Amino acid sequence: MFDPSSISQENSCSLRSWWNIIQNLSSLSERCKIYEQALEFIPTSYKLWYNYLSEVRAYVENNQSSAHYSLANTLHERCLSHIPLMPQIWLDYLEFLSSQGHITKTRRTYDEALQKLPITQHDLIWESYMQWADQIHCPETCKRIYERYLQLNPGKIHEFIDFLIYSNYIAEAVQNIQSLLEIEDTESLWVRLAELISKNPECVENSEKILKTCLERLDHKGRAWELVAHFYMRLGDIDNARGTFESALKDVETVAEFEKIFASYCQLEEEIIAACIDDEEVAEEAMNRLQGLIDRREIILSDVKLRANPNDVYEWENRAKLFEGDVGQVLRVYAEAVTMVDPMKARGPPQDLWIHFAKVYEKSGDYRNARIVFYKGTQSKLKKSDQVAQIWEEWIETELSHRHYEDALKLIRRICNTQHRYTKEASLQQEVSTNNRLWALYVDLEESLGTLDTTREAYEKMINYKFANVHTILNYVEYLQENNLWEESFRIYEQGISKFTWPHAYDIWIGYLHAFTSHYESKKLERARDLYEQVLATCPKDRIRIFYLMYSKLEEDYGLGNHVIEIYEKAVRDVPIKQKPEMFIIYMQKVCDFYGVIKMRSLFEGIFESFTDTQQIIDIGLSFANIERKLGEIDRVRSLYIYIAQFCDVRKKEHTRFWAKWNEFEIYHGNEETYKEMMRIQRTSSFTAAGVNLAYIDDDKMGEEKQVEEDEDEDEENL
Repeated sequence: MFDPSSISQENSCSLRSWWNIIQNLSSLSERCKIYEQALEFIPTSYKLWYNYLSEVRAYVENNQSSAHYSLANTLHERCLSHIPLMPQIWLDYLEFLSSQGHITKTRRTYDEALQKLPITQHDLIWESYMQWADQIHCPETCKRIYERYLQLNPGKIHEFIDFLIYSNYIAEAVQNIQSLLEIEDTESLWVRLAELISKNPECVENSEKILKTCLERLDHKGRAWELVAHFYMRLGDIDNARGTFESALKDVETVAEFEKIFASYCQLEEEIIAACIDDEEVAEEAMNRLQGLIDRREIILSDVKLRANPNDVYEWENRAKLFEGDVGQVLRVYAEAVTMVDPMKARGPPQDLWIHFAKVYEKSGDYRNARIVFYKGTQSKLKKSDQVAQIWEEWIETELSHRHYEDALKLIRRICNTQHRYTKEASLQQEVSTNNRLWALYVDLEESLGTLDTTREAYEKMINYKFANVHTILNYVEYLQENNLWEESFRIYEQGISKFTWPHAYDIWIGYLHAFTSHYESKKLERARDLYEQVLATCPKDRIRIFYLMYSKLEEDYGLGNHVIEIYEKAVRDVPIKQKPEMFIIYMQKVCDFYGVIKMRSLFEGIFESFTDTQQIIDIGLSFANIERKLGEIDRVRSLYIYIAQFCDVRKKEHTRFWAKWNEFEIYHGNEETYKEMMRIQRTSSFTAAGVNLAYIDDDKMGEEKQVEEDEDEDEENL
């Protein structure tokens, strides 16, 4: 053990010498004596003081007594008198004081530390100071500490406001928020100020004025109005609360805000009913008020949606339905709608507003005002000419429904008889005169209500102005034919053919050829032939089949038989590949009818080999075999089957029909030898399709094949 007396005068200021002695002592009392002796020589040693104080605090905390605490506090104060610029010593001492519960002494020590430490180290003290202030539950002291702290760190103003609200310093919290709003003008601060005043209406001077200022500054009007209403409710001012809710319902612009305000309003009325339940008269009045509010809900909600988007056509229509039964109110809704809706921004068809507006007048028997609304609608600045045309169309349909036929005809003539070509500078009203739907209505009305001349004039204008479509052409020729103007109708057919290309000309040609043939029959055969040659020269291949059939029917009914055969011969060459087999069969049938079997057979044999598609060869071959079978040419039929078999694979489903036909044929017309030959060819076709060379099949396989043949022979004998 080291003896303190062994330290010479020269080493008395050596920290290491003293520290070595302390480290080798086990007794706290002995170490304390050495600490005291060493500090007499080195009073500013941080290491000695820090360890000395740490050991003393640990001992006192384990052996608590007021005397020990007093001695430890005195020791800390001695230390701080020698080394006042050590923040850790201050923090340890302050924590030690805090554990003793000395509020005043602790606060003064915090203040002393802040006075003696440089300002660059104040953050360390303030962090501890504020934590201690939150723990002592002394609002006034804590408020003063916060006020001093804000001088160093103004950014903590939000925490200070939270503290003031928590500690019920409402007036001071409001003042601080107002001061902060001069620096930070944010939505959240205005909301917080409004909420604070709404919940504490009697704690702040001029609270109503401040709250109304908040209402003007807040973007979320629904929340602001709700806070104002609750402000009056807490003051017991029910009339102002109701007035606020009513103003809110007229101001909010979203459905979510409306729902919230409406629910709060209903809750207020329900609370009033509950409070006045003993007073029957007052309770009944409150219940009537609540019921009236509920009855107005849909209308108020419609107001909200239209404030959010006054160009919502669908909502205006829904609003009109809410007043169904009240004609005056419905008319006011539509009058406001056509004024408010901007057609360029409309959500929905704006022309419907004008149409339904006029329909309300019409249903009430006020035709004069209905016509005025229709006219104003046609002159309004809508987005598209089709929309204006729809109003004209509805107006005309309305006149027709009330049997005002002359008025309807005058209207449609007024629109269509003044022709305007479409240009970028043309107005909507000018563009309407080019609308195809209105022109179609025009000719329909002329047919029904006009004369032959006016109807023809309407159709001719429609064709000349290029508004006519294929349907228009067909309707016009039908009208002419009903009036026995056949040549005129054929002229219109020609016009239609010249104006429309394929495939649009298809229906016109079909109608033209059918009408010409049925009307003239054999009288103008050469002209009919010219028409067919003309259509066959221009028609696309995928549509040419029907015209060949019609042409052949013409020749068959009124012409020459050899012409029929020539037409079918051309048809077989011209029709698409998929249609060739069918056309070929018809061709052969006609040859048989006109020239007999011999001619048909020779043509069949000549053309049959020209087909390259396997399935077509099979189908045509079966048809050919069927004809020969009906004629009793059994050997020729068998030869055809043998020829076709080279294209068939017994394993393919699509070739099953061929083998079934041949099998049926041999059962009825064959014998044992021919049946065996068929079976051999069938087996050979499967081998050939599989790529097997029959010349190289080994003896074993041949033996197996022979056994199979014997089995089949036995089956045939049994059969």
